[in-house]
Amino acid sequence: MKPFFSLFCFSFLTISTCAYSQKIEPVTENIFIGTYNGLNKNVEFEFIADNGNIYAFQEIGDDVKVDLYEEENYAQKFQVTWIIQRIEILDEEGELTGEVQDYNMIVSLNAL
Repeated sequence: MKPFFSLFCFSFLTISTCAYSQKIEPVTENIFIGTYNGLNKNVEFEFIADNGNIYAFQEIGDDVKVDLYEEENYAQKFQVTWIIQRIEILDEEGELTGEVQDYNMIVSLNAL
């Protein structure tokens, strides 16, 4: 009986560990200072960084309090903290297709 119990415990722990050992990608925050340029033709929030790079964002985090749809924020300079999010694509029926897509999300926005 004792060997059976030990085998059961070992099997249970192995299965439990495997079920929770999914690969989690680390999230890296990126920061730049730039000027808000409004919405671009793809309806993305566009910023021009001080170094001349153009950044486009498809999503704004829930913690961001600045409303980028307000005209008063156009041409204003911000410190932008952002991450790349990965989402799984769904088909017309709402089923996962196995495809993934990356998009840029603003997680913090501070007016300068």
